[in-house]
Amino acid sequence: MSDTNTVMNQTGGHDEEEFEVGHIHRVIGATILCIISLIGIFGNSLVILAVSVSKKLHTITNVFVVSLSITDLLTCAILPFQSLGLVHPAKWPLNPTFCQVVGASVYILTLTSVFTLANIAFNRYYLITRRREAYQRLYTPSKLCLMQTLAWLQAILCLAIPELINIETLGYSDEQHWCSWLSKPEDPIGIYETIAFVNIFLAFLLILFCYVKIFMRVREQRKVMANNNLPSEPTAAPSAATDTQLENPQNPQDKPEIRKRDSQINKNLFSVVCAFFFSVMPHTLCVLIPGHEIPSIYTFILMSVNCCINPLIYADKHPHFKQVFRCLLRCQYDKIPNPVSWVRMYAE
Repeated sequence: MSDTNTVMNQTGGHDEEEFEVGHIHRVIGATILCIISLIGIFGNSLVILAVSVSKKLHTITNVFVVSLSITDLLTCAILPFQSLGLVHPAKWPLNPTFCQVVGASVYILTLTSVFTLANIAFNRYYLITRRREAYQRLYTPSKLCLMQTLAWLQAILCLAIPELINIETLGYSDEQHWCSWLSKPEDPIGIYETIAFVNIFLAFLLILFCYVKIFMRVREQRKVMANNNLPSEPTAAPSAATDTQLENPQNPQDKPEIRKRDSQINKNLFSVVCAFFFSVMPHTLCVLIPGHEIPSIYTFILMSVNCCINPLIYADKHPHFKQVFRCLLRCQYDKIPNPVSWVRMYAE
């Protein structure tokens, strides 16, 4: 009998120790998520504000960039509620329905970001490899709206399938300690996780294809220009127009500078794509393999970091955003390049 009590005490002590270790990691994770939330809300709001005040940023590509910033901003606004679930010792402290809304929002916004990045990659590919007329026919305001609407609808559909077939449901996960999918016994592999992984992987293949084709086009044009002793900063086919030229026509002598800036923009957007997939894929893989509470916390943090890193990339690498950011942060509104009318009136 005493041996049995000893074993039970040892087991209970081991469980208590595991709980304490896990709780420490959850508190650390919750703190980091709150910091990410604050940085992301500020940074993404700055991106949206920058586009709204400067006509120089009113480009077709930036329609997708703003959409990406909106999804990141909404994700950052939700992160404190996930932090609340992490630090609470027993159960979700708020209304269970609200937990379902939080969980659904995180998954929808993450997938929408993936599909928006695919739209950005295809936009740059089409801009560089097609004629100006073809690009302008495809990227009309109505079609731009349709593209982003489809990105949202596809993300919502991925979320709805497990609910509609009653395989998985959203709620507070006792294993992960945040609002997530709750798998049922008849769904051991996690149907939503599988659907999400397949969609992310297919989007990654499309993005990879687009940027490989962009790289090949740029390399080909550089060889041609090198042979003709021309400036070697091409970003588009000779018959194509750059995004800057389409939205902000310049003098012919400005073309080398325009091409150089568009090359910087392509590199910037490629950095955004790389940052996203390096941050999202670890958590996607971790979710597919259940039973790893602590790794899932830190891979979720890594995934959340992406929501605040894009504005930092724009500030460091994007020539137009960098200029407008500087004016906004220094309150130098009269120096904003090509400002919209209400900013011009305010600056005067």
